[in-house]
Amino acid sequence: MIQIRTLTSAPHSVKEPSAPRSVEERSVEEPSANYRPGKEGFAPGMPHPPGSSASPPPPPTPRTVDSIPPMSKKHEVKVKGSPNQRFKLEMTKLRHNYQREHLIQEQSKREEIQWQRGGALRKLQARQARDREENQGRLSFEQLMQPNEGMTITGPERQAQVMEFVNQRRIKRQENYRLAEERLSEERMDAMIRLFHAAGDFVTMENLDAKVHEFYEAGMTMQNKVYVLDVQDMVADV
Repeated sequence: MIQIRTLTSAPHSVKEPSAPRSVEERSVEEPSANYRPGKEGFAPGMPHPPGSSASPPPPPTPRTVDSIPPMSKKHEVKVKGSPNQRFKLEMTKLRHNYQREHLIQEQSKREEIQWQRGGALRKLQARQARDREENQGRLSFEQLMQPNEGMTITGPERQAQVMEFVNQRRIKRQENYRLAEERLSEERMDAMIRLFHAAGDFVTMENLDAKVHEFYEAGMTMQNKVYVLDVQDMVADV
């Protein structure tokens, strides 16, 4: 009698889901550390997408010529090696030279950009200084024109003056618009009157026969000949 043994497999262990990777939490009301309006970062009230960081790492330091590693000693051995080895050595030197020239150009570009930014900053600071001097001179003139010494126009008073000026300007513009409309209305009325008086000379179906008779009676000079009788004389010259 054959006895069959059944193998029971042990229950597989169920892995618990791992906790999500912790991301540096940030209050939605606060901007991110690298926030620059319109350029980068997350503005206040804007939640950052999953997987991003509220404080990203700083940009890498740009490479310079000093960061190029020197050629190892194995390249010096190839000088007396086979033609294939010497060719690889020449290619390695060529790559090193290309990389060195590229890094020198990048360094020159960075220096040029830094110099331009410094010049733009200096121009901005000079313009701001001139504006401050002009504002100070204007304020001194206003203080000089005040009736009472030591009294200057405050914010609400200046705002009231501005509002009064705006209202007067709006009233003046409305008055100018009204006068212009009246002038145009008078011109249109004159044109209608002239048209009414000139309508008597218009040719219509009712006065067509009278106008033709008047035309022949008055006569018409064409090619130094006057036609006063009928159309036959006019057709003779065609």
